[in-house]
Amino acid sequence: IMTHPTSAASRARRTHQRATWLSKEWRQRDRPWPVPWRYLYVMGEDGSPTPRVSPSSTTAISGDSLRLLGTAEGYRNLVHKVVAAMRWAATEVDFDVLLKADDDVVVHVSSLYDWVWRLPPQRRHALYAGYVWRGKPVVRSDKLSQSWGRWAVPYEQYGEPTYPPYADGSAYALGRD
Repeated sequence: IMTHPTSAASRARRTHQRATWLSKEWRQRDRPWPVPWRYLYVMGEDGSPTPRVSPSSTTAISGDSLRLLGTAEGYRNLVHKVVAAMRWAATEVDFDVLLKADDDVVVHVSSLYDWVWRLPPQRRHALYAGYVWRGKPVVRSDKLSQSWGRWAVPYEQYGEPTYPPYADGSAYALGRD
């Protein structure tokens, strides 16, 4: 499954993607079978009315879109939206690998599928893959301009000078485990 965090403002981008690479029938390499995959655009609540399946429901699905009820929309809430989408997928979807890709990322689904399915099952289930950053300095607001302030991490939260290795947030794959 592939989740695409997005917002109401990105409607034109979603329309274009649906008309191009998302509508393509991706095929397995050297085989005539289609790649078994599904994508969902993930949105938080933006104040517009959203029908609930039940009063206790925390999600609403409409076509290829998942609305996370109780998760506010906006850049500052992006990490909460991504985590909520992962929790939803872990409990509601049968998958081996989850790909989180920003809504401005294009994925060659066949190539990703072929690579993932060549991995041994135990490695596939414990997968954490993407463009890995190593030795990235921690952003501190006292050293950089105000434009970096939203990414600043106080020493009290993380005292190391660099982050441990991590996959870039624009796209990464996670195994079921």
